[in-house]
This record gives sequence, C-alpha cells and structure tokens, in this order.
Amino acid sequence: MEKEKKDNGTKGAMSLHLSGDIYIIRGEYDKALEYYQKSLADTEEKCGKDHHITYIDLSNIGKVYVHMEKYDKALEYYQKALVQRLKEPHKGKYPDPTAYIYDDIGNAYSNLGENEKALENYQKALSIREKDFDPNHPMVATSYNDIAWTYCLLGRYAEALPWAEKCVAACPLVPYFVDTLATAYQGLSRLEEALEQFELCLKLKIEQGSPQHTEESIQETETKIAQLKELMKG
Repeated sequence: MEKEKKDNGTKGAMSLHLSGDIYIIRGEYDKALEYYQKSLADTEEKCGKDHHITYIDLSNIGKVYVHMEKYDKALEYYQKALVQRLKEPHKGKYPDPTAYIYDDIGNAYSNLGENEKALENYQKALSIREKDFDPNHPMVATSYNDIAWTYCLLGRYAEALPWAEKCVAACPLVPYFVDTLATAYQGLSRLEEALEQFELCLKLKIEQGSPQHTEESIQETETKIAQLKELMKG
C-alpha cells in the first residue's frame, strides 16, 4: 500500500512537472514555477518531505529561477536538491544524476561571479562522470570545458589550458569547446594558436548550421578574430 501511494504520487508529480516543462519552453516562467511548486507539494504529500525523489522538483524550480536570472534563488533550490539526492545512494545502470546537480550549482555560482565555488562544483561533477563514462565521452568533455572556462574567468590560463586541450581532444568538432581553447591560448599570449582555434570555431559554426549557432554567435567569433588580428599587428 505504501509503495502504491508513492508510485501514484510520483506519477501525479510527473504530470505537473511536464506542464512546467511546457511553460518553460513557452517562456512563461511564472506559470512554470507554479506547476513545479505544485509538483513538489504533491510529491512531498505522497512520498514524504524527506524522500530523495523530491530532488527532481527542487532542481526544476532552480531551473526556472535561472531563466528568471534570479541566480541566488536558483542556487538555494539546487543546494536543497543536492541534499535530497544524496539521501539515496546511486544504484543501477544509469549515470548518476548527482553530476547534473553539481553542474547546476556550479553554473549558479558562475552567474553570481563566485568562480572559485563554481570550479569546486564542476570538479565534483567530473569526478562522478569519470566513473560513469569513458574519458572521451561528451559528458566528460563538457566537464573538462566547464573547468577550463572557469579557470579562464579566473585569469588562470596556464591551469585552463590542459583541461581545454583534453576537452577538444575528446570532442574536436564542438565550437564552444574550441572557443575555450582559443581563449586559453590568447590568455597565454600564444596568439597564432589562438587565432587558428578561433578561425576553426567560426568554420564549425558556419558549417554545422545548428540553431544554437545564431548570427549573433557567429558575429561574436568574427569580432574575436578581428580583435586578435589587431592585437597581433602591435
């Protein structure tokens, strides 16, 4: 009976948070927040406030606050999600979702300008992913890039470089990975190498034609190339 009650609770919450997902896509963040909060309340009522599954609803609420650019509130909910997630040891054949929560916490800290704390959480995410995936898996490469980019934000380009190189070695055709490597080279005054990577980044964006490679994104890379060429003249 208890198991049936919990199963029904999680099904009801799933319907509510799917509605929240739809409102996120529509950009109606207040409505998304309302549905995710209802989902959390439903899960807590059926499964108990201390049940680990509440981490999903808490993470979704954090996600809405990110879209609203309320990063302190997002961080609050991501940290609550982490506490709940860690109440249940990870089991089974699927990757450990705790890595995503550490990523979310890292991103929130990064948006708040607290890059040392962001770095700490990205490293925790990587330590989990290294157990779940091989070193060249895109999820591992994403963690490499998060670490590399954060070192760049901290001005610690020598520490960024090996992570950026590992990232691009694993996934050489991802433009924003290549951009991070170029940024590390530029920070180290290795300008020819930086230019080569920025030009590769631009080429990949144009060739791939992905929706995320907008005209604005392409222009941003073109600007970096033009500014770097001017710097190299001096």
